[in-house]
Amino acid sequence: LYYLPEFAGSSSLGSAYLGAAWAVTDAFEVSTYYGTYEVDAADNEEEWEFGATYYVGEETTFDLRWYDGTDYVDGYLGLTLNWDTTLLGG
Repeated sequence: LYYLPEFAGSSSLGSAYLGAAWAVTDAFEVSTYYGTYEVDAADNEEEWEFGATYYVGEETTFDLRWYDGTDYVDGYLGLTLNWDTTLLGG
C-alpha cells in the first residue's frame, strides 16, 4: 500500500497504489498492482498490472507481466530478466 498526498512544487494532486503478491512455490510468485493518480488540469489516471515471477536462483529472476491503464493506447506484455550484481561488488 502506498499513498502520496498533494505536495508543493509538483503538478501531482496525489497518488495511491495497492499491490498483492502470492508465493505459489519457493521459485514462483504471482502478483498484481493497481494505482491511481491525479494530475493538475487533467483527468485522473489509473494503471494496473499483473504477472508472474520465476526465481532461477538467489540472484536471477524472470518476470512476465501485463501492463494497462487509462492513459495507455493498448496494454502491453513485458518480459524482464533481473540479475543481482552484488557478487560483482555492485
